[in-house]
This record gives sequence, structure tokens and C-alpha cells, in this order.
Amino acid sequence: MTRRADALASWLFERLDVNSTPPIDLAHLARSMGVDRITEQDMAVEGRLEQDGKSAEIFLRRGQNVRRRRFTLAHELAHRAIVHNKSPLVAYRRAVDHDGEERLCDEIAAAILMPEWWMAGLRPRPNNLSTLRFISAKADVSLSAALVRQREVNYWQQSLLRFKLDEGRWRLQGASGIPAAWHRSVRSAPATHSLLENLHTRCDTNCDLPLIIGAHELTVAAQVDRSKWTALALVELDEQLSLLSPNLANRDKG
Repeated sequence: MTRRADALASWLFERLDVNSTPPIDLAHLARSMGVDRITEQDMAVEGRLEQDGKSAEIFLRRGQNVRRRRFTLAHELAHRAIVHNKSPLVAYRRAVDHDGEERLCDEIAAAILMPEWWMAGLRPRPNNLSTLRFISAKADVSLSAALVRQREVNYWQQSLLRFKLDEGRWRLQGASGIPAAWHRSVRSAPATHSLLENLHTRCDTNCDLPLIIGAHELTVAAQVDRSKWTALALVELDEQLSLLSPNLANRDKG
């Protein structure tokens, strides 16, 4: 769906004559799209769009961090865009179910915040944590969103793992850029704690990171940034996963 998302984002920027250089001014984009109000309130979901033929209002859950709030707002703007009668995706939108529409709006949100033309200009940069931090800072997005977008546009094959020191042990807390079939199959290995515990803090360290993937304990090439309580690891998982399950080798890039 990435190509459709990029097409919709480009259509929006061109139709509304909105500057597409990050960081995107989402408040200006919302006004240009006819959104009357953006309201924060206590609610269970992160965002909600209410619209009729005359008005539109976006509700955002109170308390989201700035970058999560930006992604949520872009997601709700995507919902508004795809139902426009001149949208390049209006026919496609009518053919997908609710879950498919939500995934599409996530991709459109990423395409709005990190336009394809801008991301393409980053291809010469190295595949490392420094590049992710650059994207995160310039586009005002999370590192996870930057990583997923790099996989979509520039075909990175790394995943981003987050570890936390929990009750004296380094444990995997979250992951981005892992194929859906493996989401619950990647875990810390017994040796993960020892490696992370002995790394220097606040520097990007290249290492072989022990992990458990499915029933296999192995090591993967990684670049790790460790603080006192947390660690980020940019890891080379795609090749390992394709060897364990060959049907994952040719993941959808479009």
C-alpha cells in the first residue's frame, strides 16, 4: 500500500499548495483541509475524526507525547483525505475493510510526515542509528516511525529493538520493522543481559547481539545505544528470518 499512500500525500501537498519539507505544519494542513477544530480530551482511542458535509473536527487523546500526537493527527487527516471525491484513493478506500483502512491511514500519515521525495534524498546516508535520529529530529517523528519509513521507501532491512532494565535484567520491551508473523517470536536471550550490561553508555556500539527467535538462539549484527535504564538496537534481522522461514524472504515493499 506504500505507493498508494505516497500518491495520496503528494496529491494533498500539490492540491493545497502546502510546503512538503519536514517538519510538516500539520495545523496549517488541517486548516487547508477544512478541519474546523482540533480538540484534546480524555478518551480511550488516540484519535477520532467527526465530519459531515459542513464541518470537521479531530479529537486527540490528551496526554500523548508530541511526536505520537503528530502521528495521530496525520492519521486522522488521512481518513479525511481518502473520502474526498477527487482523492486518488477514494475508489480503493471503498474496497477495503476497517483494518485495511486503518493500515492505509497509518501509511498515509507516515507519507505526510516524511514525504517520499525527502526520504529518497536520504538514501546516501548510512544505515545506522545516527540517520534515524536525523530523520526523527527533522521530521519530528519517533525513531520507530523513521525506521518503518526507511524500510518502506529506502528498503532498509534493519529492525529497531527496545530493551529496558527490569528487575535487574535487560528485557526486550518493543520492536519496530519486524514482519508481522514474527512479532511475538523475538525475545531476549540469556546472554543478552551480559552483553548490554557491559556496553559503554551513550555511544553507538557495533556488536553481535544474542537473541532468541522462535525456537532458535542466535546472534545478529547490531548497533546499540545504551543508557542507564534503556537500550536501542538497530539489528540485521531480515536475512536471519528469511533463513528460518523462507516465505518471509520476499516481503511486500509496495
